[in-house]
Amino acid sequence: MKKLGLYIHIPFCESKCHYCDFYSITKSTSDIKENYIKSLIKELELNKERLDEYKFDTIFIGGGTPSTVDANFYENVLNYLRNNNLISNNAEVTMEVNPKKRGYDYLNKIKEIGVNRLSVGIQTFDNDILKVIGRNHNRKEGQDFLSKVNKVGFQNISCDLIFNLPLQKYEHIEKDIDILEEYNLKHISLYSLKVNTNTIMNDIVKEDKYKLMDEDEERETYYRAREYLEKNGYMQYEISNFSKVGYESQHNLKYWNRMQYLGIGTSAHSFINNKRYSNVSNVNQYINKIMSNESTVNFEEYIDNEEAIWEYLFLGLRKIKGINIKEFEKTFNISFSMYNDKVGKLIEDKLLEIKNNRLRLTRKGIDLSNHVFVELK
Repeated sequence: MKKLGLYIHIPFCESKCHYCDFYSITKSTSDIKENYIKSLIKELELNKERLDEYKFDTIFIGGGTPSTVDANFYENVLNYLRNNNLISNNAEVTMEVNPKKRGYDYLNKIKEIGVNRLSVGIQTFDNDILKVIGRNHNRKEGQDFLSKVNKVGFQNISCDLIFNLPLQKYEHIEKDIDILEEYNLKHISLYSLKVNTNTIMNDIVKEDKYKLMDEDEERETYYRAREYLEKNGYMQYEISNFSKVGYESQHNLKYWNRMQYLGIGTSAHSFINNKRYSNVSNVNQYINKIMSNESTVNFEEYIDNEEAIWEYLFLGLRKIKGINIKEFEKTFNISFSMYNDKVGKLIEDKLLEIKNNRLRLTRKGIDLSNHVFVELK
């Protein structure tokens, strides 16, 4: 039986964070949420023939803010998957959760129905920064929530941290890491703020209300945070991801290893049999199409061999250990020597290195990874 990842997009939020440009809505009713979950199950049913030869060994419920939806709805989805023998034994089942408003009852319920990994959107514990970036929780609520997560018994916990935020200095990051260490965190994702054009954060920056770090300070913050995480036992395995040994995100590794996954829900993306496609980015349109047995796909492309090779390289190089050259040659039935000129120049520039038959980014190369990926195309 082949393995497949499943991504479930939940587009509902209580409020929109100032930096977020993912598709989500802040105004919805319980009826819309219920119909949306029913549509997710029906989308799985519509994919039934395609899924006959697969089992999901990773499931990621993301958003949006999945914890705004009643846990009983997720029970319906997971029961459907189990009843149709679509989940592997010991599958990693991740759910993104927000610290606001959810307590022991909710956490116990999602653990009971099979969620075994939590991804908690902390971003920072500094109250002033949390207000500026539009988060709807404060430091105390974040810490109280993590305490509840521990008491309920979740062992595999990940948290997101963002750096290069308004008002933020490196010392804030170190304090955030220290706090997370108190709650038995197994995984930390550390992202540099990306200011997207269609966000409130873009207006804040353009109006010069707050200064972000300059380029040198942003990179120095990343270096120091990386070293501090490693000092605390979090090994970097991808450009923005750190974990204790054995707690890497198995679902996200599917993306970086260019493995197959199905995405369901509005705006969800899929990659199956060398074809990428995505669903419509509108909740009502998605529900209506599903209920009318119409296709929800609004974009699709077949990845030819040349594009597949480049994807394999740039996705694989996001991992700190890089790519295995022999596996690359076997996968595409080509000699890696065809990249001698491009790779040789990047090695000369100290952006790539080859060790133990693996091609990987150097620490300098991590900083200039986008340049490396363009040069390899």
